[in-house]
Amino acid sequence: MKRTTILVLCLVQLSCLGGGVKEIVVSRKPFLLNPMPTEIECDPPLVRIRRSASLRVELLCTWQPEPPWDHIAVEDLGKVFIEATLVSSSGAEYNHEILGMAGGSLDIRFEPEIPKDESIVLVRLESSHELDVGQVNWYNFDPL
Repeated sequence: MKRTTILVLCLVQLSCLGGGVKEIVVSRKPFLLNPMPTEIECDPPLVRIRRSASLRVELLCTWQPEPPWDHIAVEDLGKVFIEATLVSSSGAEYNHEILGMAGGSLDIRFEPEIPKDESIVLVRLESSHELDVGQVNWYNFDPL
């Protein structure tokens, strides 16, 4: 049992070392997220290069995701609904499906996955309440 656990942990570490994650900064400039859509142009365009990709948004408040994963609970505000849309160079729009937490950031997932051949040129974010955002990243990874 102990050897199996060690083997599994070694395999997980090797997958991380093998370039399983690629993170790209979409926006470093802090901004206020609110009901008016915030549009962030992506130059160069974002492309999914791993088996999965998501947006990671650094929220500058105390929050946590809540089932059914379509909103977050923000301290002193309660339920906050966030909308995320990716717009491709062909004009296709992809809306978020799941809100979660990863690495302390809001992890916004798109289901089904964005096709690998799509070039995302615009990220559109909005929120039911005002929230301070520190940074937005495009996170490519290979889930286990």
